[in-house]
Amino acid sequence: MSASNSTVDVSIIENTVGLLQLGGFANSILYGVNCVQAYTFYQHADKMKDDIILRSLVGVLWILNTLHVGFNIKTVNFYLVKHFNDVGALANTDWSLACQTLLTMISNFLVRMFFSYRIWIISRGSFLVTLPVAVLSFLSFSFGTTFAVESFIHRTFAAMHGISWLVYVPLAIASVSDICMTGALCYFLYTNRTGVRRTDSIINTLMAYCINASLLTTCINIACFVTFLALPKNYIFMAIFFCSSKLYFCSLLATLNARDTLRARSTAVSMPTLGATHRHGADRGIEEAQTISTGFSSDQKDSVLPIDICVSVSTGTDSRTHDGSICSVGKSPG
Repeated sequence: MSASNSTVDVSIIENTVGLLQLGGFANSILYGVNCVQAYTFYQHADKMKDDIILRSLVGVLWILNTLHVGFNIKTVNFYLVKHFNDVGALANTDWSLACQTLLTMISNFLVRMFFSYRIWIISRGSFLVTLPVAVLSFLSFSFGTTFAVESFIHRTFAAMHGISWLVYVPLAIASVSDICMTGALCYFLYTNRTGVRRTDSIINTLMAYCINASLLTTCINIACFVTFLALPKNYIFMAIFFCSSKLYFCSLLATLNARDTLRARSTAVSMPTLGATHRHGADRGIEEAQTISTGFSSDQKDSVLPIDICVSVSTGTDSRTHDGSICSVGKSPG
């Protein structure tokens, strides 16, 4: 074998199974992060009074991502061990790749539907806002699942590029869906700002969570789209796609695990000498903050902890909460 051929062979390996291996490493690291986040969630589940549906959702997503890591290891083993130094094998796809695609589609769809449900709650049941987001999520899931099934049938990368539109379409729809969800959540949060500094601070924090989570997942989808389009013979798009389901799951768990901190900040909201209109606005703002951080409305009493809002009286030595109970505060200046 000549030096030039040897160089070409090394280049092929680096741009294919080399990137595949790096994607597998990143996937495993993110899975470890998911495990820690899931453990934290279940540790606080009783305190947060999370119902069986939410606990089951997290459990199902963890199982799906655990299986995903297993199939990812199988894929890396197929190319790096079973077919070591076999460049011809790089033209074929292992069945475990199709399994990863299917599991990713299912996991991401469940996360998007959870966020869609949150939009439905915070928008007070507005189908005009929620339905388009849910439909986009379902379309992305449908096209992605179709691609996974086709990958089972056609076991070559050449055939996969022949149905490349089944890659472009779900990735594009997923990006639009994530942007729409973020826009809707931020809009309804922003419109419920009350002018009360501490309440607005909580809402601003929630808006930052929404934007950061969506920005990360949207960038992943766009990166997969661009790399698959620009570098069709390079496996970098698979290395990026491997991490997709972990990042979606990470964004959901990060939101759920932030509830304890956010509620601690909201349990002592003080509003000196506010009128009834402002009190109602603040109550509404905190209710929205609770809803977006939990995914459940305030009438679901098992999911939302009560918050006492203290209103100080300018001429007295104590104040009363909005429900009539006494809340001890310092004497206000007369």
